[in-house]
Amino acid sequence: MLQQAEPQHVIETVDEILETVDHAGTHPLKVSIGEIVDEIDGDAFPALMLMPALVMVSPLSGIPGLSMTMGAIIALAAVQMIAGRKSFWLPQWLRRITVTRAQLDKTVGHLSFIGRFLDSISSKRLSLLTTRPFSHIAATICLMIAMTTPILEFVPFSASTAGAAIAILSLALVTGDGLMMLAALTVTLGGGAAIWSMAAS
Repeated sequence: MLQQAEPQHVIETVDEILETVDHAGTHPLKVSIGEIVDEIDGDAFPALMLMPALVMVSPLSGIPGLSMTMGAIIALAAVQMIAGRKSFWLPQWLRRITVTRAQLDKTVGHLSFIGRFLDSISSKRLSLLTTRPFSHIAATICLMIAMTTPILEFVPFSASTAGAAIAILSLALVTGDGLMMLAALTVTLGGGAAIWSMAAS
């Protein structure tokens, strides 16, 4: 008789993401982005957008090139989510980038407080609004924001603002919080329309 496979655990909170990331890799001194992605799981696209966005909000966003790298991961996750891929593909040059175990522990420590706060304000509400087409609209917005990260590298604190916007949209998808999704889409689209109007006038 064939043994039935255990159901795959689905990440539904920021705390679960941070705990998963904290256990990534086997080397005692360093961990690669590829190992972190593999630990989160290839089909968890919202979580794969949320974690880099949280890093952009953390003090580590001041490290040159980090926000651009996180933006690339977010953009890849968003594109593949929209395309309907079943698993996440990350190019080898990104997979090979490593951070020290100390840096990873410090990052998780910085984000734990933010994670507890975000988990406290999110819950499964109006979950229909976190399914298609709303999920694809959110992913498209995350993609558009992520594509601006090379420019944001030169504007102080702007990467953190972009990361916060992506984090809220991704968090709504991770937690199935349709009310948060509705609020995030309203604010993001409204802000984008206002900026477009000002630029056009």
